Amino acid sequence: MMRRGLGLVVMLLLIPGQASAANITLTFDEAALKNDNNDPILNFYNGGKTYLGIGPGPNYGVSFVDDNARVFTQTSRLIGTFTKPGIMQLYSDTAREGQGISTTMNVSGGFAGTIAFDYAAIDSAGMIQIYSGLNGKGTLLSTVKLPVTSPVDGPGTFVSDSATFSGVAHSAVFSGGNKQLGIDDFQFSSVPEPSSGLMLLSGVLLCSVAAHSRWRWSRGL
Repeated sequence: MMRRGLGLVVMLLLIPGQASAANITLTFDEAALKNDNNDPILNFYNGGKTYLGIGPGPNYGVSFVDDNARVFTQTSRLIGTFTKPGIMQLYSDTAREGQGISTTMNVSGGFAGTIAFDYAAIDSAGMIQIYSGLNGKGTLLSTVKLPVTSPVDGPGTFVSDSATFSGVAHSAVFSGGNKQLGIDDFQFSSVPEPSSGLMLLSGVLLCSVAAHSRWRWSRGL
């Protein structure tokens, strides 16, 4: 009885469609509406604020662990498939222009399936690496190469790209040249959680299984 009950709990938790995945798009526009240029995003998409105190932003469970991910609003020399007023730019105050740098985005609840985004790689290629763990750790699930889209002396040109991967990811590492990689409209699907009703039913069933086991034990069965 106990094994059958536990098996039923597991089956209930695995039933698809109990909760739908949330489709999330990081537009980098909400912070830009009230923002100065080159403001580190930090916890804005985690219900927090940017470095300069803009926010609180929407709570998507998304945070950038360092200040290399900046809201960039000077977009007059940018063309292509991005949306104004803001983009994310890879930017460091200490590295020379064009030097390779990176930033890490954590998604506390996880994401899976497909990512879609617009990007501009000026003069040097970029890359996005998807990891199963937080902070760019765990299993590498996917590596997305971002070829150069425009020369350094031309307008920054955004193009659309996407990638599909297996497994559940919790972080993405963006790498590219300092002041030469831009990202916009980054889309992903969060991992759905079991519905509250299903969790309650599972809890009741587990309690019943435990009570039945105690009853059998008290009778030496």
